[in-house]
Amino acid sequence: MTPVNGIAETSICSNDTPGGGNCTVTVSGNGAIASANIDVVDYWHDMKVQNQNSSWSNATGDVVVTDSATPKCIAMLENISGLSVDTEGYEYSTDGGLNWSGITEDFNSEALDPARWRVHGDASKVTGKKGVRLNTSAANKHGELEYAPGMDLKNFRMRTVYGAKNVIQSISDVNTEFNINFYTQDDYSGYIPDEGYQVSLQFVSNADGGKWKPKLYQLSGGARVLVSSSTNLGEQLFKETDNWTQTVDIFVHDGIFEMFLDGPGYKSGGGYLTANINPNYSLKGLSYSGKSGTTNIPETWVYGVKVYNYLPTMAYSGGTYPTYDGYISTQTRTTDNIPFTSGPVGTNQVRFIHYSMGDAELGSERTRTFVVNLNAVNDTTDPSTAVTVRDGLNQDISETNTSSQLSANWDSATDAESGIARYWFAVSATPGGSDIVPWTSNGTRRYVTTRGLQLSVGTTYYISVKAENGSGAQGAAVNSNGQFPTVDLYPPEITGVTVAANPSGAVIKWDTDEQSTSQVDYGLTDAYGTSTDEDTDRVISHSVTISGLQPNTVYHYRVRSKDASLNEGLSADGTFSTTGAEIKAYPNPHSIASGNPLTFVGTDNSGLEVMIFTVSGRLVKKISAPNGSSSVTWNGKNEDNERVRPGLYLAKITSGSGATRICKIALTK
Repeated sequence: MTPVNGIAETSICSNDTPGGGNCTVTVSGNGAIASANIDVVDYWHDMKVQNQNSSWSNATGDVVVTDSATPKCIAMLENISGLSVDTEGYEYSTDGGLNWSGITEDFNSEALDPARWRVHGDASKVTGKKGVRLNTSAANKHGELEYAPGMDLKNFRMRTVYGAKNVIQSISDVNTEFNINFYTQDDYSGYIPDEGYQVSLQFVSNADGGKWKPKLYQLSGGARVLVSSSTNLGEQLFKETDNWTQTVDIFVHDGIFEMFLDGPGYKSGGGYLTANINPNYSLKGLSYSGKSGTTNIPETWVYGVKVYNYLPTMAYSGGTYPTYDGYISTQTRTTDNIPFTSGPVGTNQVRFIHYSMGDAELGSERTRTFVVNLNAVNDTTDPSTAVTVRDGLNQDISETNTSSQLSANWDSATDAESGIARYWFAVSATPGGSDIVPWTSNGTRRYVTTRGLQLSVGTTYYISVKAENGSGAQGAAVNSNGQFPTVDLYPPEITGVTVAANPSGAVIKWDTDEQSTSQVDYGLTDAYGTSTDEDTDRVISHSVTISGLQPNTVYHYRVRSKDASLNEGLSADGTFSTTGAEIKAYPNPHSIASGNPLTFVGTDNSGLEVMIFTVSGRLVKKISAPNGSSSVTWNGKNEDNERVRPGLYLAKITSGSGATRICKIALTK
């Protein structure tokens, strides 16, 4: 388990299979520990906030200090998922988290909150039904759903889930439409706002595939002026799809408008609309409107909406964001100036948000919330001490039977003015000293286990703790009454075993919780039969290289580590397969506009099968080459012979001999 900035312990893992991976994550904070299985995701792990002098204050815990009432904030994203970073944003609160700058609504309640949502015309909240119906199934009906509080956004992200019932595909009626309205006047003004922009998804006949045809209009004086449209968007709406829904992603930033459709069943290669709009445009209001035609009279519904602020410095082009490159990488995003207000700690909060565009459901966003403290300049008193520091993780102990780690827990410190931002700990054989483990931030956790130590049996060691408040002032240090190691009876704990194989060998790596030796047993069965020479240098991170292996062969292996007391840890039996000739795809990244195909190469002439998936696991194309061939090409089209859109895809390449590789391929414009 790896500490992340003293705030959480998490097992970092990734799975290259289509659809992503799953791992168990143990999160600890504020004295509590919880464990759960979750999808591997991108993780906001730290934040900085700007002060009046334009310097940046670092967030080692969850409370960040500033003396500026309108600071910018930098969020740091650690990409551990192996998937593309699709979209990020933020929202803020100035009342302790009761209200946020964004909008989150699933319309599950029996009635609408009149302070937030108002219906007009034929629109209604139907009792016992999820969502808001914009119009009934009758000719020439229309209605509107207005977001009553209004808003002040220039750059934003928006997700809307909407639906249509009783569409008759065989009847052409362009008057049947669903609209998303962004208006710049202060008050709501009707089905078509006076000033602003309107996204209109209009139904057309089965002669055009029975699709919604998206258009972007500029609104002026209550009239619509076409800005941009696309004729290759939407999915077919058959009469029997009574509860059909679609998710619309809209991004407005720096004078650029972009829209994606990502509802279930949507064909790859479409669903994208872009245009340049007035860069000085600022959103004052939001509404939805739906209308039935004279002959095609479906109901239109809104099922959910999520709106939040855009992170301005994020690179973005044509739906493509910075992608995972095989390494855990840290990226930063900077907010606009945020208008915080004075108040006690917890008054001002900023929440960073991530979701994958392959996930069409609202409520699946990954978030991390920080507290921004404006009162630091008024807090001139130190926090209280931690009162009591106990050796061990529960009741106070005086001895431990390991010479590689020490644990302690302590009582809460207090600070009435600016709260406790973090605790610091240090380890020494002298009370109050810090020569073995220097002063280290532990976030807001009130316990610690520090590993990888080389302790002497019979020597007493002390853990010291001090608290830091929201203004950065630290209280007096308090130390434990000491614990000493007895004879070490525990073998090293082996974790994180990985294998990187090649045609003639492999590199095996693992971690231990204490300094220990390195050795690997290996062979064609679980009886092994061969061992590497023992590396007697005691380390925590181990790496052993095996050579002289046969290609395309399955080998068994286990790893060994001995500590200074000669306690030996053994891993479970594992297997790995050496490779043959390299299975690959090239050129990668690949430009669609080049007109050249993407080539997949197998290990031999035994044939080849390639299955191409979206990062969410949906099959895009299956291609194959017969026995006697070693390569096959892809023209960038899906099973329906439609060209796919640029982005990140997964390819499972299998040779006829059984050798398999899953790789990421990037398609550019």
